[in-house]
Amino acid sequence: MSQQPPPPPYGGPPQPPYGGPPNPYGPGQYPPPEGQRPGMSNKSAFWIGVVLALPALFVVSLVLGVGAAVGEGLVGDPAVGGVISALLGVGLLAGLVTAIVVPKTRWFALGVLAGAAILLIVAAGACVVLLIALTQSYS
Repeated sequence: MSQQPPPPPYGGPPQPPYGGPPNPYGPGQYPPPEGQRPGMSNKSAFWIGVVLALPALFVVSLVLGVGAAVGEGLVGDPAVGGVISALLGVGLLAGLVTAIVVPKTRWFALGVLAGAAILLIVAAGACVVLLIALTQSYS
């Protein structure tokens, strides 16, 4: 009788005599490493969101402005435009929170938030420079 060879020194499981099950990923292909999923990485989704921050802020401003103008134009009362603008703002905030909660859009939404914060900081710096230039022109 023939004896089975001892297991390898590193302690791997013994292999079946007729080979293992077929590779479900195809010949020469292997599963992705642990913790990685196929598709876009979180880092690239974040930076795409940062790039999309300026167009997103433009669209949000357009939606809020048009909604308030239409509401005020239909009724003729500026308070109605303010209420409609507030409701649209709450709706857009709910959309952003939903985008953060959904795993597929989470990093895009976080990138848009970060891009909006960067734009706000740059705009505040430009405002300070313009105010200093304005006050220096009166001296």
